[in-house]
Amino acid sequence: MVEQIPAIINKFRLRKFDITADIEKAFSQIGFQEDVKHFLRFLWWENGDKENTKIYQHKSVVLGISSSPFLLGATLEHHLKQGTGHLEVTAQKLLKSFYVDNCVTSLDNEEELGRFMLESTEIDGTITCELVEARARVAPIKAIPIPRLELLACTIGSRLVNTTISDLGLEDVPICCWSDSLNVLYWIKGKEKWGTFVNSRVQEIRRLTNPEDWKHIAGILNPADLPSRGCGAEELTESL
Repeated sequence: MVEQIPAIINKFRLRKFDITADIEKAFSQIGFQEDVKHFLRFLWWENGDKENTKIYQHKSVVLGISSSPFLLGATLEHHLKQGTGHLEVTAQKLLKSFYVDNCVTSLDNEEELGRFMLESTEIDGTITCELVEARARVAPIKAIPIPRLELLACTIGSRLVNTTISDLGLEDVPICCWSDSLNVLYWIKGKEKWGTFVNSRVQEIRRLTNPEDWKHIAGILNPADLPSRGCGAEELTESL
């Protein structure tokens, strides 16, 4: 029920006007039926005095409980699917734009932007979002031969290609995947039987992409190598 972060980022970059939003006190706005609340009781020691113990219970969803993200997602989906008529377009846009309580999307023009803001929030409401999330893949500590690392990079690349095509509806757009590793290209295009490590990743690459779409590029011309070596934004832009 939760959109994947890469898909959200792609949608954020797709249109001219970017939108980020956060549901204020998202979990606290979801209540429970009375016969469920007693499962959310907890003990409270007044001023640290164990002899003065009180029993409280939560009235709403608690941030940190494993089921809370699901309950929030299900609640959002339920209410957004009620959006009909002139609200249907905005409701469907919101339905595909949430990561937990964070909304990230983009629109083409100022008219769409204004309508989206009015229909998705109160006119006098405020919108804030202070959390920025990031994730990076790094090479494992255990030493792995360079060709295998290059194969891992191509595997991740094929997943990214497949996800981007699905998220943005680019099924009819020609695809070209580049690698500066002749070893990996030989594995992808070859007919031989490889070992388990190589074979499992080659099969995934072939499943997600067409082997004929993989091309060779010299390392000195490969812009993907620049960030790993370190470069400025201007140099990276010029390389593209």
